[in-house]
Amino acid sequence: MVAVMMASTTLSIAKVMWKKSVQNGSQNQEWIFDGNDPLDPAHYQQNDTGESLEDMCEGGATLCGVIAPEGSEGPDLSDPGLQNRIQNPGNYSDVFFQP
Repeated sequence: MVAVMMASTTLSIAKVMWKKSVQNGSQNQEWIFDGNDPLDPAHYQQNDTGESLEDMCEGGATLCGVIAPEGSEGPDLSDPGLQNRIQNPGNYSDVFFQP
């Protein structure tokens, strides 16, 4: 019974947080890297291919795309952790690489 109540509370909190993020415009989106400077938001295009970055990018050392909220010129890349993942190829849930 307690587990069901906790799950319901967690789900309710998640819904409220999602609604707030949508209202604030901070919902994460997929962005394809198409430039020379991976830390410059202007070097990304919103992914409108119908295919997810996870499916498009096969892993490797070349930046393919990121999942981030929208900023003024493309993705908001201001998070230091995100910047670190962009610059250090690996297996991440928000930064994708290709061969």
